[in-house]
Amino acid sequence: MWIEILELVNAGELLSQALEEGAAYIPGASFFAGCESRDAAGLNFTAVAPQEITEGIRRPANVLCRAAASRKPVGSQ
Repeated sequence: MWIEILELVNAGELLSQALEEGAAYIPGASFFAGCESRDAAGLNFTAVAPQEITEGIRRPANVLCRAAASRKPVGSQ
């Protein structure tokens, strides 16, 4: 699953926090050669049971949402 998040959140910088919550994702920059996509991530659910997917989305989403909520929108004072 590919997710795109707010530009003010760097998925690569937040990976360690997601790991602390028991979740992992692949930062978007790993998918591009010569282009840094800091505001995207890849989630993989091939090795989990279908009933675990909701929790597998919730954990990294919590980390990303907390980070976005703590930052000012681009262009704000």
